Amino acid sequence: MSFLDTLRRVPRSRSAQVLVLSWLGLTIACILLGLYEVVRDWSGLPVHLGPVHFSLTIYPPIVICLWMVFWLGFEWAFLAAYLATLVLSLYTGMRLDTALLFSLGDPLSLAIYALAYRTVRFPSICEP
Repeated sequence: MSFLDTLRRVPRSRSAQVLVLSWLGLTIACILLGLYEVVRDWSGLPVHLGPVHFSLTIYPPIVICLWMVFWLGFEWAFLAAYLATLVLSLYTGMRLDTALLFSLGDPLSLAIYALAYRTVRFPSICEP
């Protein structure tokens, strides 16, 4: 589903409006959850499974955007990941020129996930 085609249909299509508002909400959630993680100074969430203790890093923008790759498409996820990472980079004090380049990291990792998803044939329970 093309991001630009959907934006063109927004003035006359209720479904396009809902889709763009949903994407915008998810993008804002990426930013807010990422900011919450930065403010709390989390480098990892402590996980305790009986005698096993470890830290699990969950970076909200990439997790939400990975979901977007599968449900909305790569364009949608790329833009959301870039915007979220850019805002978080600027919030932490990174210079604008550096943040603009640094913010390509998450979208490029999404490109690798999307490429792997397209090229690797995952088994399905629906196939005989």
